[in-house]
Formats: sequence, structure tokens, C-alpha cells
Amino acid sequence: MVMINQVETGTLGDSARKVRLSLHLSQQQLADMTGISRDSVYQFEHHLPVCLDARRKILKELWAYKTSHSN
Repeated sequence: MVMINQVETGTLGDSARKVRLSLHLSQQQLADMTGISRDSVYQFEHHLPVCLDARRKILKELWAYKTSHSN
């Protein structure tokens, strides 16, 4: 018999929120950095519909900010 443990996997929005918080950025700061609304950041982090362009901007900016501040 094979037992499969249920593993809670987060969404991309969950991961983005964790990275944003680890970088000590507010939703508004991230929104300002990306040129999108704070509402779009909130929607992405909370699994609500948000346009693909906004999602890309959020992820791109978080990656760039994280890599430039990792040292």
C-alpha cells in the first residue's frame, strides 16, 4: 500500500508575499517600484484575479530587488 502525505504547497502569490515581507517591503512600496496599483499586489498575494502583466512585474521586481540586496 502506498501512502501519500498531503503536502501543503503555496501558490506563487504566497511565495511572492513571503519574499516581499523578508525584504521588509510594504505592498505600497512594491506597487510603487513596479508601477502598478497596491490593489494589484494585494490581489496577487491573495489568489484573486490580476492581469498577467502585473504578475510579471511583481515577480520581476521582487527577483531583482532580492538579488541586489542579498549580499
